[in-house]
Amino acid sequence: MSRSVSMQVTTFDEALAVFIKDAKRRGLREFTITYYQRELNHFRTFLVSVGHSLFIHDVQRKHLEELVEDMQVRGLRTTTINSKLRAIRAFFHWLLENKYLAVNDLAKFPLVRDRKNSVETFTVKQLHALFNATDKRTFTGQRDYTFMMLLLETGIRLNESCGILIEDVKLSEGLVYS
Repeated sequence: MSRSVSMQVTTFDEALAVFIKDAKRRGLREFTITYYQRELNHFRTFLVSVGHSLFIHDVQRKHLEELVEDMQVRGLRTTTINSKLRAIRAFFHWLLENKYLAVNDLAKFPLVRDRKNSVETFTVKQLHALFNATDKRTFTGQRDYTFMMLLLETGIRLNESCGILIEDVKLSEGLVYS
């Protein structure tokens, strides 16, 4: 069982508020902060709906197991479930690191295995057609081509790429910060 070390923050709502405030202080992207708020509020709503305590030191592994089972019964995709679990694990890891909890029972909670078949990728012919579809003589064509190359070459996620600013690109160093 998790035990509270700091009496400053004891409820889920208080802990979440401090966690989000710290995320903003650390300069996390707005998308990430919104993600944490959304997923942790979902977990809070679940705890309330099944009558569990909202004291952070009362949250146990079995509560996550119940949450996962509920999401599976509702037919949520494995990737959605794992996304929610990652946010919860990050939150409780932060609580432990910042001494709001003495023990983090959720630390080693496993993600749900995704039994996907192999992902179909583009053929070389399809890639050539895609890249040749842009008119590189125009600004928009050059922009689209560059954007497609960035996604292909780096494996960066779409939402991460949309957050890239001019100052994040260091051409002289061959680096892009996201």
